[in-house]
Amino acid sequence: MKVAKFQWAASGRATTLGRSDGVTKLLADPESGRILGVGITGPGAGELIAEGALAIETALRAEDLALTSTPIPRCPSRS
Repeated sequence: MKVAKFQWAASGRATTLGRSDGVTKLLADPESGRILGVGITGPGAGELIAEGALAIETALRAEDLALTSTPIPRCPSRS
């Protein structure tokens, strides 16, 4: 199994919103690249998990998902 992690702190949008406390993790088949699992934590993660579920359901490859643009949900600033 191939594992890829993306820290939201590396996202310019998350940084400008002051909400870089999140991570996205993908599990993929190493031979086909097909996405087998997705984990998302952080503010607004519930709004993003549907994209991961769709990727699994439609047998997308990690390469296919990489070609899409995914905005991080707009989260209110911390008080």
